[in-house]
Amino acid sequence: MVSAFRSGDIMGFANGAKSASGALTSLIPTIGGTTAAVGGLGAAINIALGPVGLAVAAISGVVAVGVSAAKSVEEFDKSLKDLSSLTGMVGADL
Repeated sequence: MVSAFRSGDIMGFANGAKSASGALTSLIPTIGGTTAAVGGLGAAINIALGPVGLAVAAISGVVAVGVSAAKSVEEFDKSLKDLSSLTGMVGADL
């Protein structure tokens, strides 16, 4: 478009400007859709930060700690069994 303007091709410049205008016009609905999506994200964040969202997060945290503790106990028990099988020691001797 700029090269058409510099060379004096007025019709080429006008066609380029018309094409750019059409591209910008088709971009406007996309921007509107993006704005709506961001608004929906804001609503989701408000729910997540509300009392119910915080309660769910707290419960999830407690459950995660419980699962982690259970896995640690399982690993410890397995390690004791492995040690017992290697040494032959059991119970209080370990």
